[in-house]
Amino acid sequence: MEAAFLEGAGFNSNGLQLLVRGFIAALFSLWALWVIYNQFKLVVAEQLTVIQWVFNTVTVTVIYTIMLVIIAL
Repeated sequence: MEAAFLEGAGFNSNGLQLLVRGFIAALFSLWALWVIYNQFKLVVAEQLTVIQWVFNTVTVTVIYTIMLVIIAL
């Protein structure tokens, strides 16, 4: 199957798999940074307490780590 894909597509399927995984990981990274940054803006605007922001940041980081582990499998 691998040889047929290499002959038909002209590149290795493992390279394509790594590219897709990297793209998904990059999207999750952007999502995590976006959520943390927007919640930080709420802290600055005094609509969210620092303790809530820290808890939410830890939660997002745990979710982000779990998603990276799932993507790596």
